[in-house]
Amino acid sequence: MSYNLLLSICIPTYNRYEKLRPMLLQLLACKREDFEVIVQDNCSNDGTQNIKEDIKDSRLRLIENSKNIGGILNGYGALLNANGKYCMICLDKDCVLGNKLEDFLKTLTETPAISYGLCNLNVKSQNENEIYTSQEERFKFFAYIGRHPSGMFWKSQLLKNCSIIPRILNSNITFGFFTELIFAECSSKEGNGLCYKNPLIITETPEEAAQKKTLTYDISQIFFLPKNRITEYKIYLGHLELLTLNKKIFAWFRVFIRGLKITTMWYKKIMRDTLHLEHYGISPRNITTLEIIGIAVRYVISVLFASRKKAFNGLFLEDF
Repeated sequence: MSYNLLLSICIPTYNRYEKLRPMLLQLLACKREDFEVIVQDNCSNDGTQNIKEDIKDSRLRLIENSKNIGGILNGYGALLNANGKYCMICLDKDCVLGNKLEDFLKTLTETPAISYGLCNLNVKSQNENEIYTSQEERFKFFAYIGRHPSGMFWKSQLLKNCSIIPRILNSNITFGFFTELIFAECSSKEGNGLCYKNPLIITETPEEAAQKKTLTYDISQIFFLPKNRITEYKIYLGHLELLTLNKKIFAWFRVFIRGLKITTMWYKKIMRDTLHLEHYGISPRNITTLEIIGIAVRYVISVLFASRKKAFNGLFLEDF
């Protein structure tokens, strides 16, 4: 398939028009004609459906879902509707800077070997971008990190050809890290990955996030709770075992150790972050050393001795 546009900026949205509108206006102030902005509306009732009448720009596309499919699947729906050679995700609470978009489009044009990548967030100064070429480098940097999704991008055809995509669209649980599975699959194959280190994406501030409760997760599904982190890393390791990798045992061990650290020490840290917790409706508390040891033991036993393949397949309605 040939693409007439260079980039599709894909924004899944639900009832955030007052924040989305100014972001779109400054983004579309960029004079380039080789990009589009896709707003995929998940049945909002705040006027989002009138966006095309409010902002008259041929580069803006509005796609309205017939029913609310949840925030996570809405994001993938937006990406798969891309008409650009590359597709980028940006959450409706974040912002793509229109006055910096020219530099990013130039980078994509001048480095055609790039298959996928991500943008560093909230960057204030110019930096040298980094390209990852070897499988080991790509996998270490991109796979199973658990990053915020805004600024992630792929060649549209590469994304559509990912074997994991049909399964994601058929998922039956709230899982916020499908992008990590996509990056892992892409990193195991040919194609260079780019880390864009220049200003482009500005995320919602902690103060802004605290004022609006999450619409994606209920209290039992919050991703940073230890039981959910343990499941997350069982899923990653179950998926990793399906990939063709050089030095797979080293990659497996690296992911296992990262999961142990995030499930324990990062959890202890986040449980003191009042603003972050307020967004998820959780009260801060001190996590004791004894509790951390207990979590670590549960992580090791569960990840090593429970079925990682079962955890991975449990994401989906069918085993393809």
